[in-house]
Amino acid sequence: MLGAIDGWYYRYLGGIRSTAPGYQTFLVQPEITGGMSHVRAEQRSPYGRIVSEWRRDGKSLHLDVEVPVNSSATVSVPLFGEGSARWRASATAGATFVGIEGDRALYRVGSGRWSFITRTPDTAPQTSPVVVEASTGQAAVVPGWPSTATFRLVNLGDAEVTARPHVTASAGFTATMDADSVTVPAGQGVEVPVAVERTDQGSTSGTVSLAVGTSTASVPLVASGNLTRVATMTASSTWPGFSAAKANDGDTSAARWDGGAGWNDGTFQSFPDTLTATWSRPVTLDRARLHTHPDARYSLRDFDVQAFADGQWRTVASVRGNTAGRVDTTFAAISTTALRLVALGSNDGQFSRVIELEAYAPGTSGPPA
Repeated sequence: MLGAIDGWYYRYLGGIRSTAPGYQTFLVQPEITGGMSHVRAEQRSPYGRIVSEWRRDGKSLHLDVEVPVNSSATVSVPLFGEGSARWRASATAGATFVGIEGDRALYRVGSGRWSFITRTPDTAPQTSPVVVEASTGQAAVVPGWPSTATFRLVNLGDAEVTARPHVTASAGFTATMDADSVTVPAGQGVEVPVAVERTDQGSTSGTVSLAVGTSTASVPLVASGNLTRVATMTASSTWPGFSAAKANDGDTSAARWDGGAGWNDGTFQSFPDTLTATWSRPVTLDRARLHTHPDARYSLRDFDVQAFADGQWRTVASVRGNTAGRVDTTFAAISTTALRLVALGSNDGQFSRVIELEAYAPGTSGPPA
């Protein structure tokens, strides 16, 4: 069963999760499930092998972590018991104790092998085999448009489970699900959409969380006037590992570009290429912002911005000779159902590269400087 969900095995049972490109820093936060007594997970990184291994031995839980050279980790050790009776954890000398967060003790460690021990209850904890992860990196709450944060429930057990998720939202927002329960087949995952609404217009950010038993995940909420956040993104072609949908996910950082954080066309040294945002109903736009690769060698050099109006594409802005990573364009307000970026050339002449495409209506809060 586990062979079908290796990624979940490493991220949840072993708890290995990257917090920086290439796992230079990472989190080890294992999930201790009632039906297992021993788990070993390994993850290869550019710096070497990462290991998270835990086992039960009588009333003790042993967690061993291996951190490769030039890397560091935060280790989240499960704690059992309640209140003043909660059992403490011990760690290899040199591990820096950060503090207690919920039912876990946090440590920071550098490269090397580290061991942690904590006491367990007399009987294995009866935790749910369902674990939760956030499928949406960030949910935009755009005035006048529905907003959804998506979670994924994964069943690590060998029998079907009916889970009853609990959803909460921070002050200024509400979160609701269509159903009270979700059936998750053994060894499989199920997407769970959560509808989000802003109830306080003064709230500009927050979180929505979904929990099943002790497993919880959260999605950041951001109030935004960027209308591409509620558009459907398509492209003329896409290089494997990249996606047009990554060009409207709210992430404008180039730090994760090599991991597919954006859109890269799929036709080497061939132009033009197009990236299109399409809305389910007409919108009025007068501004667009392009985030291309910040290294001038790879940024888009020449491109047009086009809007679909009156049954045809109309060029509303043109840029030539660009070397910047961020380009703002303004144009006369136009009602449209689609906005298209036509990439005519890049500075290396090889690919079209877009990290994020933004669009704004007249009179709304524009993109931050």
